[in-house]
Amino acid sequence: AGDFTCESGFYDTFFGGDQPLSQDCFDAVNATLQTRTQNQQDIIEINVQGSLIELPAGEARFAAGYQDRDNEAQFIPDNVQSSFSFEDQVVGVYPTGYLDASTSVKDWYVEALVPVIADVPGIQMLELELGARYSDYNEVDAETTWKALANWQINDWARFRGGFNRATRAPNLG
Repeated sequence: AGDFTCESGFYDTFFGGDQPLSQDCFDAVNATLQTRTQNQQDIIEINVQGSLIELPAGEARFAAGYQDRDNEAQFIPDNVQSSFSFEDQVVGVYPTGYLDASTSVKDWYVEALVPVIADVPGIQMLELELGARYSDYNEVDAETTWKALANWQINDWARFRGGFNRATRAPNLG
């Protein structure tokens, strides 16, 4: 807020061949916004991995783990950017709400890499990657997600990969 002047006006700037805006007119229409954003994430994680069993096509491997994530976020918009008043908005900037939110989730996961066939005509290697995750969110229902992927290496220069998964995540903090 303040009293500003614009002695030269905007006519020459818009219609006078792209003349630069005078400093007093720039000061009259310029707003330096100050917002504050703060994010915090705390993670505790435990992971194990290793060999499961030796199969004819190679070593089957596994990974398993646990993760506990806590996220917090705060956003404080500038007064002329807040949604409390529409009378004093900056042109091109829409009202923005305040944010003070947190979320937490506990995840358990397990994965396996299983070699199925190796070193036969047309199949240098065929392996499956299988996995599942259980996520227990504090603000929405728990979810179980999974994946099943295949990797078929025909030879040193040709490979087909594909898979299917079901993945669901919790809403973001906003």
